[in-house]
Amino acid sequence: MKIFLAGPFKEKEDEKLLEGVYNLLTNNGYKVWWSPKKVEKGYDSNDINLCNEIKKEEFGAIEDSDLLVAVMKKSTFGTSFEIQHAEDCKIPVIGYILEDHPDFSSGSFKATVKDIVKNEGELLEHVKRYKN
Repeated sequence: MKIFLAGPFKEKEDEKLLEGVYNLLTNNGYKVWWSPKKVEKGYDSNDINLCNEIKKEEFGAIEDSDLLVAVMKKSTFGTSFEIQHAEDCKIPVIGYILEDHPDFSSGSFKATVKDIVKNEGELLEHVKRYKN
């Protein structure tokens, strides 16, 4: 099963968290696509061509995935776009919510991210459900 791992990684703490989830999933036999492992870091770039290439590669990877796992403390534009693209492509989304935040109370979030987990054990359990 192929999983697209989404979530902000601008801060080192967030990148370490996401890397932990990446390692958890890959160590359990899943193929995981995660931007820092697949594309050069160009997210702070003002080069619109580079930004378009990154978006194209990310959206292609989402389309090629069986599942999207979004790791979030709050909603961010990038992760929201990835979640919306997954929904448009009929790819299920698991929201791994690290902290309670008002963003996660919105009707549009609840309607889009129907599968919510709050720890690594729940995440693995829910991912296995999609595998079967």
